[in-house]
Amino acid sequence: FKSEDLRPLPEGAARRSIRAVLQFYDLAFSEKESADYTAGVTLGVLEGDGAAAAEEHYVLHGWHERVAEERLDLALVEQIISRSPDLVGIELGAYKQAATLDLVNRVQRLLAARRCTTAIIGVPVSKDKVFRAQLPAARARAGLLYVDRKAPWFPAFEAELLSFPKGQHDDWTDCLSGVTAMAISQPVA
Repeated sequence: FKSEDLRPLPEGAARRSIRAVLQFYDLAFSEKESADYTAGVTLGVLEGDGAAAAEEHYVLHGWHERVAEERLDLALVEQIISRSPDLVGIELGAYKQAATLDLVNRVQRLLAARRCTTAIIGVPVSKDKVFRAQLPAARARAGLLYVDRKAPWFPAFEAELLSFPKGQHDDWTDCLSGVTAMAISQPVA
């Protein structure tokens, strides 16, 4: 990633025709300082000419926090409710694990109690993080990725992307890769 490729959201971005709002989460079940972050990226997919490859993507929100396992469900529900995504994704490998399935079931019950019907799906990803980060990086280079550069989370988000793959953390990079793959492959309208 290059800083100049992370274009600022255009004026009036919130009023543009967003076809879908997607979220992707990279889960970590610990709040220890040495642990990875649980991270999420919310992406707005603009209405295009029907060709998914030409659609613009807006990074609307980034979140990361070290969250204890016993409150991870509530933290995710808060993030999902606050952004109202059409679809939420979690890495398929993690999604198939018993602890993650239990977490997803708890989150879906809590969302249903709040009358939120957002689906949570497992998203297949390549095991090679550098390879899968090429998708959002290429879209950024092509001028199809915009980020809320004024948001309080942006400096840390940008720093992580720019230091990837040699940086200390890659949670947001994984999320951006996952949510971009969702936007390309999921027919959400």
